[in-house]
Amino acid sequence: MDNNVKRFMNNDPLHFFEKFRFPETKIKYRQGSTYGSKDVLCYAYIESDTYVSTLNEILGPQNWSIVNQEVYPSPLNGTILYSVSITAEFNIDGNIVRRGNVGDNAGSVKTAFTSAFKRTCEMLGLGQYLNDMTLAFPGELSMAPGDNKKRMYPVIDGYVVYPGDLNTAIHDFLIRSKAA
Repeated sequence: MDNNVKRFMNNDPLHFFEKFRFPETKIKYRQGSTYGSKDVLCYAYIESDTYVSTLNEILGPQNWSIVNQEVYPSPLNGTILYSVSITAEFNIDGNIVRRGNVGDNAGSVKTAFTSAFKRTCEMLGLGQYLNDMTLAFPGELSMAPGDNKKRMYPVIDGYVVYPGDLNTAIHDFLIRSKAA
């Protein structure tokens, strides 16, 4: 664990995660739905394995665990909507903190679990700031290579950006924005 992290944990252990920032290289973006808007929203996120490794590094794997998990499948328009409820327990400087949340996904228990896990971490403060990093770009109807349907994609620096290039395009955009 980094000495700055140790020092901060010692000063304010229960509010540490609210101030913790993931390395910029770990932040990714996904395109959200446009719902008829001319803008395309791009949401910042962190892979779930980064949450796990961060908790392991900062708290130690023995100081946090998922203590309860329930799966609720229900039919939805010809597929199954899975709702996963989890509760996690964190030992932070001798204080036991419990947090829980729910994640939903049509068709995938794993995705619903991942969503619930990330939301639970956010309730602890870990990664909560990512919600403020949503970016809006003008959109353009276009057909991605290999697709047979036009969809709305973000236009960044004058170029239509398809999903496979989204992270690189946004990171380059952010670097240029900071330099300006």
